[in-house]
Amino acid sequence: MIRMPMGASSPRYTEPSKKVSDQVMYNSQTDTSQRRTRPRQAPFNPGDLLIMSIPALNAVSINLFGQLYGSDLISLLLLPWLMLLRGKRLLDPFPRMILLLGIVWFLGQILTDNIRGTNFDDYSRRWANIFFFLTNFSTIYLLLIVARRRLVFFAIGIAIGILAGGMISPNLYEAGQPWKFGYGVSLLWFAPLLGVYAMSRKTGDRSMAAAIMVFAGLFYVIMGSRSLGGVCVMAGALLIGQGVVARGGNRLASQYGLPFAIVGILMSGLLPLQLWSFAAGSGILGEYQKQKYEVVAGSGLIGIIAGGRSEAFTSTRAIADSPIIGHGSWARDRQYMIDAIARSRAAGIQPLGNAEFNDLIPTHSHLFGSWVEGGIGGGIFWIFVMALAMRALMALLSSRDSYSPLLAVSLLLLAWDILFSPFSGDRRCITPFLIMCAHYVLTNYKKPQRPKANNRRPRYAPSEPGHI
Repeated sequence: MIRMPMGASSPRYTEPSKKVSDQVMYNSQTDTSQRRTRPRQAPFNPGDLLIMSIPALNAVSINLFGQLYGSDLISLLLLPWLMLLRGKRLLDPFPRMILLLGIVWFLGQILTDNIRGTNFDDYSRRWANIFFFLTNFSTIYLLLIVARRRLVFFAIGIAIGILAGGMISPNLYEAGQPWKFGYGVSLLWFAPLLGVYAMSRKTGDRSMAAAIMVFAGLFYVIMGSRSLGGVCVMAGALLIGQGVVARGGNRLASQYGLPFAIVGILMSGLLPLQLWSFAAGSGILGEYQKQKYEVVAGSGLIGIIAGGRSEAFTSTRAIADSPIIGHGSWARDRQYMIDAIARSRAAGIQPLGNAEFNDLIPTHSHLFGSWVEGGIGGGIFWIFVMALAMRALMALLSSRDSYSPLLAVSLLLLAWDILFSPFSGDRRCITPFLIMCAHYVLTNYKKPQRPKANNRRPRYAPSEPGHI
């Protein structure tokens, strides 16, 4: 690691060499007295436009190997060029581990499908999903490490892509519930971006950013989206927790401030759930939300958090039945669905599936779905990423980074998706960005501690003209 003397200005980005490390790229902290001498970044360059276009092109897709998105194609086309520019950066420890575990997952899926005799239509879709996820990660990594501001540009592109996709070619879910799966998800990214703006001002208004996130969460609850409401409220609680950790002394921060902040963040996630339960159960949110509450309320708090998802019951059984070799891409076994319905009813959850029309092994999780279909390689990959997300959330508490609202939402979404969301085609572009947010935090804030008053916020090194 290259250490910079106090008072030295931030290094400009140069072409990668063996001496360039992530720590130099991300953590160029200097004394605040030198802030005016820091080289100014160009407000916009072609690389930033590319960053926005990648997730925005998620709005366009064709029927090939399932759904092939525009983001997949542009990432694949850009990758050879980026490999020539700074391909050695993929040998850094973080991307190397992600790609290594991803390749193990991919090979495990191929082995499983050959053993299980999976048909071409099924395994081609799953193989393409994993392949493009890894190529997207490589491209996004090589683009994002150049400039810190590109985190914001990518988030804007995500919002544009989700909004445009719901207007141009809505899928079945977006057509049926446009707010929950379309417009609402798009607007989710604008709340943390507004929080970033509040914290980027000279006053660094963390309280305003926290208020924005909490009010956004309450709004989502009113609109019937518990998961998005919980993410926003917990992000706001994390921003408040940063203030708790920062205001205490070193001993106070380590012994009392950090544990108090962690407990507060976890407890804050229950607020939107309780609010939704009261409003939906009493009919304030309409008949549909009342019926939805009645479906999940039978199993208590766990059912409300999981949203009536009974797939976890059956996913764990399917994993136990074949923990090393999975059941194959788009694994089918009607007995597992019958078992899922029986277990749901026993737990007081009204089942949403019907074995008569659906014989897919029910999974509703990055972790469980990948493990059930591809074996232990998929499970290890997502357990590793989940650990990254948890470590990054802990480390983010010690920061004063103006990007904290965006980082908090991204990390919470990553954790939620790993546990409760299927690994669908559109996630193979968004999830690499969420993983990069964890990388950014862990590179700058490896250990939870009280931030030093004379250190300014970390910056990515600015790119020189001519470099993408």
